[in-house]
Amino acid sequence: MFRNISSFFVVVCAGFLLVGMTFSGRAQIMRRPINQPLSSEIRPCSAPDRILVKFKKLGDIRAQESIKASIEAFFGIQEIKKFTLIDVSVYRTFLDKEKTLVELNASPYVEYAEADYYRYAKTTFPNDSRFSDQWGLHNTGLNNGTIDADIDAPEAWDLTTGSTSVVVAVIDSGVDYNHEDLKANMWRNPGEISGNGIDDDGNGYVDDYYGIDAIENTGDPMDDEGHGTHASGTIAAVGNNGIGVTGICWNCKIMALRFLSRDGGGTVSDEIECIQYAVNQGVKIISCSFGEYDFSRSEKLAIDTARNSGVLFIFAVGNEGENNETNPHYPSGYDSENIIAVGVSDRNDRLVSWSDYGITTVDVAAPGDYILSTVLNNGYQSESGASMATPHVAGLAALLKSFNPSLSWLEIKNLILKNGDKIPSAEGKLVTGSRINAFKALSGEPRIVLNLQAGEGGTTAPPPGIYDHEENENVTILAIPNTDFEFSQWTGRVPSGQEIINPLFLRMNFSRTITANFRALIYAPLQFEGQRVENRSLSQRETIIVLNWQAHPNNTNITLYCLYEISGSNWNKLADVDASVFTYMHRSLELNQTYSYALVSVNNAGSEGIPAYLTINKERPILFEPSYP
Repeated sequence: MFRNISSFFVVVCAGFLLVGMTFSGRAQIMRRPINQPLSSEIRPCSAPDRILVKFKKLGDIRAQESIKASIEAFFGIQEIKKFTLIDVSVYRTFLDKEKTLVELNASPYVEYAEADYYRYAKTTFPNDSRFSDQWGLHNTGLNNGTIDADIDAPEAWDLTTGSTSVVVAVIDSGVDYNHEDLKANMWRNPGEISGNGIDDDGNGYVDDYYGIDAIENTGDPMDDEGHGTHASGTIAAVGNNGIGVTGICWNCKIMALRFLSRDGGGTVSDEIECIQYAVNQGVKIISCSFGEYDFSRSEKLAIDTARNSGVLFIFAVGNEGENNETNPHYPSGYDSENIIAVGVSDRNDRLVSWSDYGITTVDVAAPGDYILSTVLNNGYQSESGASMATPHVAGLAALLKSFNPSLSWLEIKNLILKNGDKIPSAEGKLVTGSRINAFKALSGEPRIVLNLQAGEGGTTAPPPGIYDHEENENVTILAIPNTDFEFSQWTGRVPSGQEIINPLFLRMNFSRTITANFRALIYAPLQFEGQRVENRSLSQRETIIVLNWQAHPNNTNITLYCLYEISGSNWNKLADVDASVFTYMHRSLELNQTYSYALVSVNNAGSEGIPAYLTINKERPILFEPSYP
């Protein structure tokens, strides 16, 4: 490959091996048109000229910026934006996108590069005039339905109808924030003055009063497709206002985040921008009625990172009747703990034939067939799809958070999944075999849950997983490193002082997420030897100890060796020796003194390994004539 660039860039970039590929994407609306077969339309897999790139971290920031600029120039890529949430950049490509991805992924300076994949949309009794048509909330058997094949919403509303302090972010096609049944429940940015043309809160968006439009990079998330408006109505259409429909959470707020265009598609990079916005605004529940069948590392990284901020995602599965175990659908198919993947049930409590399923990957069903909700221009319409089931679960999550604001994402998830109604057609197809039940979820006791995780390089006993415990139950967890790894530390809600203690002892008086972290063993250098010599080539005699060693073959990414002189209990550093050098001369020493040394390997993360020790006893030195430089 030839480029007309300076010799400097040729030299720098020749060492890259170039770079490589991953993906991101365009979202799909998980909606199924009423009385229409599933579409066989072939849609593009990813944006034609956009990619996502994550660079490896280097210790020297200036060097990293220089390398980044060189890569950008060499591959002809232009940075559009950077997501600080996950440290991933979006680039526009001007050369062959697939070749660029392959070459980028081969670079030692790039953690990964991937296509910007598309995601497609999947598609107490209130006095609201059309509540009787909302069979998913209260099924009276209308239109040949089964009585009580619903989520028991009226019974749940006897406990709470929701709180204005709870916000649900709807990442979708936007929201018609002027709709008669939604406008009172729209989230309003407290740091923004609507319509003044100024970015009042300094977050990069002008007039982001109701949310953002990530497609156009503006603060106006008005819906021009209707999909997001329909989802929002199920979550939080104003309850008991005498018009239209009612949402599951009558009083919670909807944050509108637009990333799906009018054709129902959107990119993963725009989705991540919406996630980052919601996390920065402190949102804890995100409803996502979209997906496709392409895995994106950046998308999963954003989901996993948001968990650190206490975010629970509700994701739609596909509408193709696929087994998620063999044909995973994303983002609902990721193994991230802070997600609920939602399948579709009908008015007779059956898992519909076109709902994706998976005994370990699809968590629960919710009403999603012929669901009446809000649409554009003060309208109301029935639609079907996983897109319609997902907001039922998001609304229930908001209702639970309203009922008990102290609930964590894990406690909300467990209350929803462990308090549903079993439906025969979901047995053996869904994790729970159930359809959600709002009243049971609100009536259930928040379980004390241990979410046990293990990082790369080891496992735990008991194995990683989610465990229920009795209040004040004592639990012991052992971290078990793999070969060539060692236990590093516990992270999460760890009792003070036990971060580096293995095994870990817990008293389960509240829910916890605990992660066992491991690090690669850094072995001691081999054949650490030394010889005392006397240099007579100088005007005065000089005693020198010449130290030699070899690299351990199991060590990787070693950048230097730290050499210490040991005097009693003190370690005094003598030198940092480059990893390509395996000798050192300790000069100007006393002739009749014993010297002790420790030598450790240091990797590119700055971690020191197991020391190699050496003592040079008092002995008559070897005499030699040549001078040392």
